[in-house]
Amino acid sequence: DYFDYVLDIRPLQDFTVDNNGQTLLLEGWESFHIPGSFPITVFPPDTPANEVDMLVDFTSSNVCKDARIFVHCWNGITGNRVAKTLIELGFTNIHAAGPEGSAGIWDWKTAGYELVTGDTFVAEEPCLQPACAQMCEA
Repeated sequence: DYFDYVLDIRPLQDFTVDNNGQTLLLEGWESFHIPGSFPITVFPPDTPANEVDMLVDFTSSNVCKDARIFVHCWNGITGNRVAKTLIELGFTNIHAAGPEGSAGIWDWKTAGYELVTGDTFVAEEPCLQPACAQMCEA
């Protein structure tokens, strides 16, 4: 695997937004996500770096900040914006999902790649604690 971690910026729960008069469902991490991904819920994407409060805290360790990290959202637009915020927070090896508007979890799902569905986030679960956070303190 090329990336050490996959970070999902989407909120845990589904929600809807108005999209030019049409209701658009934005599915959250608990509805479906890439296997092994970590929900960091940096949303809205224009949250200033000094106000970011990650659900799974990758900022607690310099080891995490230097890991190869893939960031994604629904379609690539917000993932790219959050990637810039993570760089402001000191992350050194961030990769966003791709061209804005054509890459993200929706494209992953449409392509038929593996997904975990109907998951529940429990912060204490060992699988949701990144190994890098336990390697050293920031």
